[in-house]
Amino acid sequence: MFKWLKLIGNALLGILIIYGAYRIYKHFNSRSNLHSKVISYFLHAEETEALYTGFSFVALLEFYDKNGKELLGLPKVYIDENKKINGICYRFYEVGIGYPNIGETLKQDSIPEPKILSVNVVDSRVIGGGRAQYQCDLLDTAPETRAQKLQTQMEADQQWLTQVKHAKEIIVLLKTQLPDSQAFKILTKNLPTAHEIGLGASYLGNLKLTFATVGTFTATKRFLFVFEINQGFYVRKDITEATYGSQLADLQIEAPIFGLSPAKATLTFEEPDLISVNRYIDQLVASSKFVYKNEEAQKTIDAYLREDVERQLKNIHGKAIEHSKRLTQLFIRKYGLEEGLQIELKFRARNSPEAQLTTTGAEEATSRK
Repeated sequence: MFKWLKLIGNALLGILIIYGAYRIYKHFNSRSNLHSKVISYFLHAEETEALYTGFSFVALLEFYDKNGKELLGLPKVYIDENKKINGICYRFYEVGIGYPNIGETLKQDSIPEPKILSVNVVDSRVIGGGRAQYQCDLLDTAPETRAQKLQTQMEADQQWLTQVKHAKEIIVLLKTQLPDSQAFKILTKNLPTAHEIGLGASYLGNLKLTFATVGTFTATKRFLFVFEINQGFYVRKDITEATYGSQLADLQIEAPIFGLSPAKATLTFEEPDLISVNRYIDQLVASSKFVYKNEEAQKTIDAYLREDVERQLKNIHGKAIEHSKRLTQLFIRKYGLEEGLQIELKFRARNSPEAQLTTTGAEEATSRK
């Protein structure tokens, strides 16, 4: 009797030992490692006259089958009992909205809708194999298609109409300040004040710096505790456009007195800062075997590239701010000359009520009159 109990006990113990060894083997054998090399470098700088009227956060979710095809029309509540979903893409974007050229916009007779000026991935996650990673990154390889998807999502989230209304009100308000805009003043005599519209939510973007970031990734899988099996490669080249400028904090207009003196505008800007970041994928080359699943131990691929860009932006931040400030001064002087305005330009520290006078366009504007 005791002999049989001993045999059964030894058999159960053996099964437990084998099962435990199997679980340990599977744990180490299935672990993936990512080897990365990322570098960012400066491409070029350019002057812009963009007006940013608002920003929104937008989340996109996509689901793929085993062939990498997007699954469309899923209900709001869905339990995947048939195992149709083989990959999931999550992207969380910061979207900048406004007008690419404020001067051209103010010259138009009608008030156009704003556009999506910048799109930046601030968080991302990929669930599934290499095909899901590839399909998810495809979202960022076509900026125009991505902008359409984001606008559609913003419309569904009831964000877009609010952004459009706010942007048009800012343009109308700026138009009413022009010396030859009497028609607009009549049409918009009941327009809310700048404070009511929220003019402080608008930004003048005048300096755009462009960077390229190249990341190479290889994934390996542990086999028999010692050997590593190559699971393919993933190469991405991102383009990042960083726009610097100033937030318009206040606008005060003094009408001319009996036509004897020019109209006077006093504009107050906050000190320049980084306004927006626009990122997209310029090139993507990957092997079909590439798999990166170990998200708990390592960052996502997008995070690797994003962090390297942020390091570069931090290094050049001071010089970019000074250059942006000079460009703001030049733009306001040019604006005053073109519109026959006497302009005072003030800068104040961000989030500070105190303002300091830094430059005046009075002499140039007066001589033009």
